[in-house]
Amino acid sequence: MAYTIQQQLDMTTASTMRLQACADWVCDLWELDAIAEVWQLALQQGDGQHAPVILGTGSNSLLPVHTRCPIIRLRAAGLRLIDDNGDQVTIEVDAGHDWHTLVMQTVRNGWSGLENLVLIPGTTGAAPVQNIGAYGVEVGDRISGVRAWHTGRRQFEWLSAAACDFSYRNSRFKQQAGQWVI
Repeated sequence: MAYTIQQQLDMTTASTMRLQACADWVCDLWELDAIAEVWQLALQQGDGQHAPVILGTGSNSLLPVHTRCPIIRLRAAGLRLIDDNGDQVTIEVDAGHDWHTLVMQTVRNGWSGLENLVLIPGTTGAAPVQNIGAYGVEVGDRISGVRAWHTGRRQFEWLSAAACDFSYRNSRFKQQAGQWVI
């Protein structure tokens, strides 16, 4: 199943703050390739004033008591080894993959580079938006590129790390909020 839709959903546990909230329309997206269809459904649910909101674990989010804007929660989680040449490892990680779990997986596999970013809440899809960092390491320094879906062009694009415009706690995705789904 690529996605599931729920209406009038209690969202109190959908953010780390656990504040009371209810959403009119929520779609859990399990396969990112279905984003075009889900985005269109979300636009049809909206009132024309509220664009769809992308949500991971809600670690940096506060929802209103009654959320009218359609919510798309990225749920696809997985890690794939792309290349390991002995000196460098390249992995591909789905947007809904829990960030802390990812860091622990890399540590268990002996892949260094992300260990300083342990215990940061959220998902891998949110990590490049904020360019999360800790103890002298920023995720933007470890990313070779991001596959993102542009909401206006309604297509996937591959953005190199340079094209992501990473800077301290910032990125192209943060500056162009609402234009990209990672």
